[in-house]
Amino acid sequence: MDEHVAAIIDPSRAGEAGLVFVQGGASYEPNTPAGVPSLVMSIENYGRLTRLLDRKIPVELEIDVRNTFYDSDPNAYNTVAEIPGTDKKDELVILGAHLDSWHAGTGATDNAAGSAITMEAIRILKAIGFKPRRTIRVALWSGEEQGLLGSHAYVKDHFGFHVPPTDPKELAMPEWLRREDIPVILKPEQAKVSAYFNVDNGTGKIRGVYLQENEAVQPVFSAWMQPFNDLGMNTLTMRNTGGTDHESFDSVGIPASSSFRTQSNT
Repeated sequence: MDEHVAAIIDPSRAGEAGLVFVQGGASYEPNTPAGVPSLVMSIENYGRLTRLLDRKIPVELEIDVRNTFYDSDPNAYNTVAEIPGTDKKDELVILGAHLDSWHAGTGATDNAAGSAITMEAIRILKAIGFKPRRTIRVALWSGEEQGLLGSHAYVKDHFGFHVPPTDPKELAMPEWLRREDIPVILKPEQAKVSAYFNVDNGTGKIRGVYLQENEAVQPVFSAWMQPFNDLGMNTLTMRNTGGTDHESFDSVGIPASSSFRTQSNT
């Protein structure tokens, strides 16, 4: 910014059918300058510009960037609904996905697909008149791409939170960047949650589930998945997966898992 750069252009990683992958970020602090306009160019065109510049051939670009920052309300909003339970209605099973998406596309892959799946699951249960014993809650989170903000705030309000650190530098960080090996304060509602199920990671077929090192739930998922084995849903892994909302629940001791899928770009 001090050098008055007009724009920054990055190359996209290679994608099928000329697909351009756009990602980026800025400071989480609201008073920080917006920064230099940043764009992503297809790898073929970027490579052509690079070769021209390597040969000292002048290159001229015309760039039209128009951005609007909606900062009058910095809050993100979760959407939560539920089917009340019967004799165990104070106990919860929670399904979740995230509503927010990346700025360069429709968000179909990440994560309109997951939101649609959770909504469809609830629609089917309502359509067949299912009366669950436990309350089934569906939550569509916002602020996921900024650091699991929506699910983290919800978990903190309802189920538990980590004790604030004493290190001033760590205390100045957003909560989702802090260490997690510090004591957790649990709230009474935490004991009422049976499980949290998350859907993210693409639009392709669901092939299996990350168990988050929770070996006790493997027989349960194995039984659930049997009718779908012929569709390719036959993998359970003890591995952890990160970067999506089940982490908020897992961090306070709630059994949480996330599906993994055949990634699709359509």
